[in-house]
Amino acid sequence: MVAVRLTARVAGLVRPPGGRAGRILATSITVDAVGRGLFLAGSVVFFTREVGLTAVQVGAGLAIAGLVGLVAGYPVGLLADRFGARRMLIVLHLYRALTLAAYTLIESFIGFVVVAGLVAVAAGSTVPVLQTLVGDAVGADQRVTTMGYLRAVQNAGFAVGGLLAAAAIGVDTRAAYMTLILVNAVSFVISASLVRRLPDTATTPRAAGVRALDAFRDKPFLLITGCNGILLLHSTLLAVGVPLWILLHTSLPPVVVAGVFVLNTVLAVALQVPVSATATTLPGSGRAFRRAGLALAATCLLLVVSGSMAGSVAVVLLVLAVVALTFGEMLQAAAAWSVGYALAPERRRASYLSVLGLGTSAQSMAGPVIVTAAVGAGTWGLLLLAAGLVAAAELARGVIRDRGGSV
Repeated sequence: MVAVRLTARVAGLVRPPGGRAGRILATSITVDAVGRGLFLAGSVVFFTREVGLTAVQVGAGLAIAGLVGLVAGYPVGLLADRFGARRMLIVLHLYRALTLAAYTLIESFIGFVVVAGLVAVAAGSTVPVLQTLVGDAVGADQRVTTMGYLRAVQNAGFAVGGLLAAAAIGVDTRAAYMTLILVNAVSFVISASLVRRLPDTATTPRAAGVRALDAFRDKPFLLITGCNGILLLHSTLLAVGVPLWILLHTSLPPVVVAGVFVLNTVLAVALQVPVSATATTLPGSGRAFRRAGLALAATCLLLVVSGSMAGSVAVVLLVLAVVALTFGEMLQAAAAWSVGYALAPERRRASYLSVLGLGTSAQSMAGPVIVTAAVGAGTWGLLLLAAGLVAAAELARGVIRDRGGSV
């Protein structure tokens, strides 16, 4: 509970939107995020030092797990439409607790791949189901800002969990790493118990047969999904692109990389809710997509210029690049939430949002290749990336306009 209170303070947000449902979901997300922050911070060290896997094996196993998550997302969305998002989210949290705890039993690469695949079934499905539950439990005018609040609290929770994990990593024993895993598993159980406190909204069974694939027949929605996936490159640009650019194309010390992540986290926690408030309607989502594309393109341009500067000027340009990237990240997220609520039919919302989430899975697999290639190519690589981001944003905006969201 100390970590939960600390996370709330870091978030700087006292009253979550969405009333009682918003408060319950915020507490659930906080517990979930602190637990996952603990695990993620120490997981690679555990897999390599205690299980004995190589870095290549860890990467390959996670890549296979990513494919499993990509395939599993839509069926889970269909189940959420059929049985209700609240029930499905409870099941997912409990399933995640069991599968994550299984990491304590692995002793080989095969065992790691199996468990990572089982974990991925729920990991990639939880966000669309959560967003569907927010749509069920929160008024239409507060859905996007509630999602923004939950994202802010989640980022703060990850940060707190990561800081707490430092103690276990410092001890560096198998028992310490086992504790991280089991605490994360328990956090999922607590999150499930909190979600259970929400009212069980009445569900109308999804129509059978051909309607199960409606989301894949909605070509404009699929086009937005693709554009959103391209804009999601911001996550790889932050995690891989900016650090690589600093190391390969500037004379700045490596310690600056740590400052990039701190700045991004602080800005995302503090500003996600007000930024989300600008995209609560379908036209607002179109404008947010455009601004996200421009902000991410500005990130690329600022990085290019920083490569030709030195000292304090390079640092200032890098700070501006990270600020632009963070605004692009926040605007993209708000636009995706808004367009998902606006265009997904209510009775098939979870399956539609699962399709929208395919962009996230695709980016996680293709993003590192695209971004590292762009950074490796230098100036022209980042300029081409900037052009692609702007084009994707404008295409998404055009589809939204055609669907009735005049922007």
